[in-house]
Amino acid sequence: MSTSLVVRASLLAASFVCMSARAEWRCDCATIVDACSATVTVEGGGVSIESDHRQCSRVDYLIDGLPFVALVVDGHETQSWLARSENPRVLMQSCQVCRDNAAANTPVLSPRTPTTEPEPAPAREPEPELSRLIAVDPKYPPSAASSGTEGFVEISFTVTPLGRVENAIVTAAEPPGVFEQAALAAISRWRYSAEEGRAAATLKHRFDFKAKDAAVAPAAPSRANVETAIDSLIAHSSAYDEDADTELDAGEPQSAVRNQCIREQVSYDFGEMVEANLMNTCGEPVMVYSCAEGMGRYQRRWVCQSSESSQNILVRPGDRLVGNVAMIEVPEGVRTFRYVENLFVVRARNTEYWWLACDVDDSECRGSGRQWARSMDGKAASVDPQLWTGQSVARSY
Repeated sequence: MSTSLVVRASLLAASFVCMSARAEWRCDCATIVDACSATVTVEGGGVSIESDHRQCSRVDYLIDGLPFVALVVDGHETQSWLARSENPRVLMQSCQVCRDNAAANTPVLSPRTPTTEPEPAPAREPEPELSRLIAVDPKYPPSAASSGTEGFVEISFTVTPLGRVENAIVTAAEPPGVFEQAALAAISRWRYSAEEGRAAATLKHRFDFKAKDAAVAPAAPSRANVETAIDSLIAHSSAYDEDADTELDAGEPQSAVRNQCIREQVSYDFGEMVEANLMNTCGEPVMVYSCAEGMGRYQRRWVCQSSESSQNILVRPGDRLVGNVAMIEVPEGVRTFRYVENLFVVRARNTEYWWLACDVDDSECRGSGRQWARSMDGKAASVDPQLWTGQSVARSY
């Protein structure tokens, strides 16, 4: 190679590796603080390098396979270029932001590693819509009404595939100890659309108690008036049909005796369905297991429920235990039950329902009731409920 060509090649290399004194002073590329993006363009006798950072940038690139490095200050740098081809191939390799000595407070950061966009989460299946068929407002407690007390109760509850409300618990209440029982009694009467195979859903609801609602709340009956009304009902009511006994007889099975304690206080006709309000006319607390003909998908099929699933114990209206709780052992373990003065049975219009009442401490009867309700649930309405238990069950229309 001639001397002139060697000198020319040396000058060519020097034009790309030599940096301006200003750039070398400002750029401390031993410390990389960020990544950047750059473009390299060959323009006639020179190369133009643009960086998206005004701070010092080190740009590594190739032209026709030859490696070059540029220090870019204030976002732009130019270098001379002795063209070797008409259409040189330019390939960017990297762009890194260096520590800038001219910036007194330049942070020292770790090099930024490339990140990949996270894959979008798979679309969730839409939750089934629950159509609320019955919504009952809570009764304003008389004591709160007389004092003008206002407040709220927030409740979490489970809606079963049959549309019943279970496992209702108070999650917040203000003021505490005033409105909780009224809210729980109301939510237990709510009913939702039934759908076979649907998973149980957990919902929340807030009841607000305002003084304007208390103004129309009926006065609470006295205990004496309640007991008089119940005694009159017992004295004048006859058996529901030939399957229900008309008198309490000490010689009868205990379940038959307790069945006679259950009376239908009032029923609410909602057109497609009827909601019966059951009460206990005896002095002993009982658990009630019931089966009624369902609606919708459960038309002409038995739909059963129990005090154990709703965690309620039925006592005489006005009983001092109303609103209190008790710890009762069930197959799932020890659970908290609440004493209530009403239970509700929902049935299709012009159909019958059956029930079995058991003393709270009668584990044999309760076990039979539990098994009976589970066995009957979902069976055709043509199946005779009495044939599925050795206990005596009662019937109403």
